[in-house]
Amino acid sequence: AGFGKTTMLTQWLAGGGEPPSRAVAWVSLDDADDDVRRFLAHMIAALRTTNPEVGAEAATVLDTAASVPVDTILTSLVNDLDTLAGPTVLVLDDFHAVTATVVHEAVAFLVDHLPAHSCLAMTTRSDPPFALARLRSTGGLVEVRAADLRFTDDEAATLLNDVRGLGLTPEQVATLDQRTEGWAAGLQLAA
Repeated sequence: AGFGKTTMLTQWLAGGGEPPSRAVAWVSLDDADDDVRRFLAHMIAALRTTNPEVGAEAATVLDTAASVPVDTILTSLVNDLDTLAGPTVLVLDDFHAVTATVVHEAVAFLVDHLPAHSCLAMTTRSDPPFALARLRSTGGLVEVRAADLRFTDDEAATLLNDVRGLGLTPEQVATLDQRTEGWAAGLQLAA
C-alpha cells in the first residue's frame, strides 16, 4: 500500500497527455468482489461503459439465469470484445482483495482468451495465482514491481523540497529515502 501502483497505472493509461488510443474499463475491487457473480457484474458494467453493446448478452444471462457456467458468460464477453470493441484495457485495481478461487479462474480464463487488441492491467500487492512464468516466456506480461516504484534520492528531493517546500539537505533527503525504502506514502508522512 502507498507505493503508487494505481497512480502509475492511471498515468500510463493517460498516455502522457495524448488522446487515448484505447478504451479503458476500470474496476476497483474490494473484499465483496470475492463473489463471482458480483465480480462479473462489475466487470461487465465497466466494459459496457466503453461500448454499451459489449457484454449485453453476458449481462442478461448473468441477471436472469441462476446457474450458468462462468466460462459461458466469459465466452460471450470475449466474443463481444473481439467483434464489437476496438483496443480496450480492462483494469482490475486492487486485485489482491479478491481471494476466491472461482474469481481467479475467471480472470485466468480472460487472460488466456482476450482478443489481441484487448489487454488486462491489474494492480495487486501479491502475485496472482496465474501461469505467470508462461506469460513471461511468451512476452505476454509486463511487470512493475515495488522496486520499480521506489523513489530515488533525486525523486525524494523533488517531492520533499520542490513540492512540499521543506528545504532539506541532500543528506536529510537521503536518510528519509533510505529509512522509508523509497516508499511514496512514507515520504509523504515524513513530510
